[in-house]
Amino acid sequence: METEGTMSAQQSEMNDFWTRQAQDPRSSEALLATHRVELETDDEWDALWILRYRGGPQEFEMARQLTCSSDSKDRMIGANLLGQLGRPPTFVKESVAILMGLLEDPDLDVIETAITNLGHRNDARAVKAMLPFAKSANAAIRYALAIALGRMARDEATATLVAETLTALTYDDDEDTRNWAMFGLGRESDVDSTAIRAALAAGTKDPNHEIRGEALVGLARRQDDRTRDALLHEWADDEVSLLSLEAAEILADPALFVRLTELLSVLDLDDDQRFKNQLLTAIAACRS
Repeated sequence: METEGTMSAQQSEMNDFWTRQAQDPRSSEALLATHRVELETDDEWDALWILRYRGGPQEFEMARQLTCSSDSKDRMIGANLLGQLGRPPTFVKESVAILMGLLEDPDLDVIETAITNLGHRNDARAVKAMLPFAKSANAAIRYALAIALGRMARDEATATLVAETLTALTYDDDEDTRNWAMFGLGRESDVDSTAIRAALAAGTKDPNHEIRGEALVGLARRQDDRTRDALLHEWADDEVSLLSLEAAEILADPALFVRLTELLSVLDLDDDQRFKNQLLTAIAACRS
């Protein structure tokens, strides 16, 4: 559980980061050249972040021209720049239009990059154009879509479309895609339906403990009656995740109190204060 001091430290670190970007003396052309080197050497994308931070007409035009390149690597650089251009965001409408155009790119890597950056732009206008990629044969594209959609449910109609697609992706063969879809559906979405609850209930039996945890949180948020038994089953072997404890706190079911207090006595919590705090919070929530 994050403390006020932790959040303040993180905010201070972020402010320092953006201050450094503003003070960088290099031209945008030089920064683009440096970013090309970053891509070849797997370095951090510091140069690209500075371009994003500047976010002015020059940087937008640079990104636009890159997306028109015959080189797919250039088109991906342009998409990565457009997706987070400006602080606060600049050229949003124009960027979204270009990124949506890249959804028709012949290169699958470019499409994946466009989907990722449409998620960063968080513009509901792009949702309908993105949804067909839930059926893509390319796992990386489905994975990018699962991450992006969780950020994009602005209005009720869009939220419903997003939830329906995420529900389908919770059954995906790719574990990472299932994980993000379950997160988006269970934690980020307030849409409720029989199909959504069925997907969340199925997720509580997933081989991946993190996916099970996100599913439990989603069921608990909807106060589904299956949550209690799913949690007790999850804790049967004293294998307890932080997410399952969060779900218990949300559910606040007195029937979980005894098992939670047992866990307090059998688990070694000396080296994990965050986990211990969450367990204590769950116990308090479930106390009758």
